[in-house]
Amino acid sequence: MNYTKRRRDVNWPALAMMSVITLAVALRVWNVDIGLPYLYHPDEPRYIGGAQTLFKTLDLNPRALTDISPGAFVYVVNAIAYVPYFVGGNLLGVFHGVADIPPPTVLNMGVARTTLSTTILLGRYVSIGFGVGSVLLVYLIGRRLITAAAAGIVAALMLAVSPDAVYHSRLVTPDTFVVFFVLLTFLGAGGILKYFRRRDYALVGIALGCLASAKISGLVVVIPVLMALLQRKGWRSILNRRMMGLFAAGAIAYVVTTPYVLVDPIKVVSDNLNEVRHYADGHPGMEGETLAYYIGYLWRSDGFVCALMIVEILRGLLRKSIQVVFLALFPISYFILISIFVVRNDRTLLPIMPFMYVLAASCLVNVSTTLMADRRTKLGIATFLAVVGVTTCISLASTISMTESSAALIGSREAARVWIQGNLPLGSRIVFEAYSPYVDPQRFELWPVGRIIDHSRAWYLDKRIRYVIVSEGMFGRYFADRNQYAFEVLQYEAFFRESELVARFNDGGYEIRIVALNR
Repeated sequence: MNYTKRRRDVNWPALAMMSVITLAVALRVWNVDIGLPYLYHPDEPRYIGGAQTLFKTLDLNPRALTDISPGAFVYVVNAIAYVPYFVGGNLLGVFHGVADIPPPTVLNMGVARTTLSTTILLGRYVSIGFGVGSVLLVYLIGRRLITAAAAGIVAALMLAVSPDAVYHSRLVTPDTFVVFFVLLTFLGAGGILKYFRRRDYALVGIALGCLASAKISGLVVVIPVLMALLQRKGWRSILNRRMMGLFAAGAIAYVVTTPYVLVDPIKVVSDNLNEVRHYADGHPGMEGETLAYYIGYLWRSDGFVCALMIVEILRGLLRKSIQVVFLALFPISYFILISIFVVRNDRTLLPIMPFMYVLAASCLVNVSTTLMADRRTKLGIATFLAVVGVTTCISLASTISMTESSAALIGSREAARVWIQGNLPLGSRIVFEAYSPYVDPQRFELWPVGRIIDHSRAWYLDKRIRYVIVSEGMFGRYFADRNQYAFEVLQYEAFFRESELVARFNDGGYEIRIVALNR
């Protein structure tokens, strides 16, 4: 009797969520030190260096940074993280002053190194914290709007094992923060829709301010916020003192997380507009057929989940479900927005994915509930568990595969780095394009370029360049679409014909070529 009572007292939803959170942490911490002490992601050194500059100097002039947008929030939150990091290092005798914290050494885009790996791990763990926080927010959104703990747990589990979410949670970039604050805004909007509380207004304001600081594209979440306001009490929800509090909270949050706006607001606005222009104008290797790219990517990565989401949206429209329409409003609006731009990439889709998972989980809960209501309880439970289990296993396998392939892609650059160090003559003049292996600037005379085809063969010979390093990360983007980049491909092929191949590395399908220029 006592045993039965103890079993009933167990909080199974809380236990399940603890397991999901543990899994989310484990997957994101796994291989968090990938590549170190070398940095192969093109954006990480910029955000880490900017955070260190802010921490060391407290200089709020945005012109002291290379670029502040998108992602001023990343600078600020990582600068704050350096406070306990420095204090701990000072107590241990590692640091005597803030100048002892070394910035990354950046030789070219995607070519950087740190002399102290913990400075990089610190930022990556901050990102992981927000990534895991997003998993918890998905659970809270599912539980609040679908009023079923099972839906929230399943949606959280899907995000916990999502390959894209896991991968980007390990990077010091704005994308994971954008997802977190989109979800936090949406949670507050859901609170307004259901409860109309002052604290939900304040939560929405703070989250929107931080979101604007992280990446302005996420502000599309304002659309479901407006729906929640109008649905609750019409225009009275907007024309009241609570909205003044929302705006005030948002403004304060934005200024705190983008303090550069206090010194040079024109520069801050200009940088944001430049980012918008970048997505509108194009980026080689990440442009063209945007709508087809996003549809194809979602179908390949989460095809079954997408199908469940579509079914749930259609069901919600037929039944005029406010909750389902509310959940679908952001992903649909955001998807339309990003499909308009020329530039497309996987990370831009990240804010959509949690909503896909919540809607898919809602669909599964509704199907299983219908079966159980029809006196087919065992079938409903079995169907629910089977679908969740298979979907989770597929995503988990993809996450493991992506993590291992990421390490393999680095392998060719690492092998090339070691070979260059041991085989090329000391003092050689070396030109290397972006995304190349790190080359020791103490041993060689280095000439970084964006692309080797930016200069003629005569230019190289005039500069007495002996070796050139060519990277898949740069030339590969043109060869992957020969039709669109026919001119660039011809230029690279001509360069290869006129050069002598010294060494080639192709571990994990990422090619590095080292060629010699003969006079």
